Amino acid sequence: MFKLKLLFVFVIILTIPFIAHTEDEYLLWETTCSDKPTNVSKMAFIPPGDRILNTCGNKLQIRDAYTGEQIGENFGNTHHNDGKWFDLDISSDGKRAIVIPYNTYSEIYDVEARKVDLILNDVANGFAPGQCKFSADGSKIYALNPLYQSVNDGCLWILDSQTLEVIKQKIIHPEFDYLDVSKCGRYIAIAQKAYPGEVVIYDAETLEPTIDKPLYWLNSGIDEGQANFQLKFSHDGSMLGIAGDGGLRVWNTESREEVCQIPGNMKSLDFSQDGNYLIYSYISHAHQGAIVYRIEKDEMIKTNEYLSHCSYYVEVSPDNSLILGRVTETMHALMAQWEPSSINTEEAENNIKISPIPGKDLIEVHCEDQIDQIDIIDLNGQIAMEYKKNDLAQSGNTYRLNIATIPNGTYILRIALLNNFFTEKIIIKR
Repeated sequence: MFKLKLLFVFVIILTIPFIAHTEDEYLLWETTCSDKPTNVSKMAFIPPGDRILNTCGNKLQIRDAYTGEQIGENFGNTHHNDGKWFDLDISSDGKRAIVIPYNTYSEIYDVEARKVDLILNDVANGFAPGQCKFSADGSKIYALNPLYQSVNDGCLWILDSQTLEVIKQKIIHPEFDYLDVSKCGRYIAIAQKAYPGEVVIYDAETLEPTIDKPLYWLNSGIDEGQANFQLKFSHDGSMLGIAGDGGLRVWNTESREEVCQIPGNMKSLDFSQDGNYLIYSYISHAHQGAIVYRIEKDEMIKTNEYLSHCSYYVEVSPDNSLILGRVTETMHALMAQWEPSSINTEEAENNIKISPIPGKDLIEVHCEDQIDQIDIIDLNGQIAMEYKKNDLAQSGNTYRLNIATIPNGTYILRIALLNNFFTEKIIIKR
């Protein structure tokens, strides 16, 4: 097993594509970009979550989410953006992607065809957005420009995603840098990167503010010299979080009441699909990494070792089983297995118990909820055994899995419930 420090040196020297499969407890793979080794800067899961779209220098790549292997050739933008990117967003059906290269026009891609569908390049009229997001149903695009035609105004647009015709336009205060759209379709939010760090929530249809005055970061805004770095709705739109130099803060979207406030130098955040957990990345003088936070109980969960690889970016996969992370601003793209329900198994909402661990020829899964399917996946992302609902040997709430033919090793047990997924690391040893 390579140590991360040695692996880093090896990659930089050779500057070739590198996928490292590791036997670390939860880390599945790590990779870097061959065109510019320090330029894997933007990345996102392609729904339903089995693939990833990431930048590589001034190109785009698609990767297998479980193995890290690149699928097909590099494609996309050839303009002189110096490998820097403002934003990347993917529609909820996974068919289209918006990419915004630095200092040039924005492009909308057909993901499967790997070609540009539309170009947002009306720079002469001030349409040079810094961030763009698809609406929940993909029919519209929300675009934000921090400086619109003058230093005194910014602008917010709603565009038809097929024609780019302007549906609605709103002049706003300047220097709002971050934009997010709730997946429930009701709200959008914008935030200032720099002082005073205002956060404003708008109605997604009318672009009217939903409150009389902005939400402020840390009550009175961020201090001069500090910055915000990411704005994010929870998946059901009920919460809105922001991460920055002054820490992390989460509000209830409806009541505007504070859900939690955590001090520190935060870089990124995301929510688990059920909204029970928050994961955020941080950097301090002594440590860096990411922390899982249980929202309802207002408690931090001790981080697993792999989360040290997620200090600049974190994203949870649509099925809640994987975490996409980044080590530095533009260094590595990493995929890690995240198991919020197994962080504290005794309190897991799904009430799932797995025994024995390690297993030899038989593993039993006790679950009070209905199980639709169970997969055993190796650390290369390959399914070692698949158990369909009708094939499961069941006695009451206990399911027995015959693992006699599976070789010794460490695996991920993935359980598909009626409306959720549960993953757990298992070991087979004889």
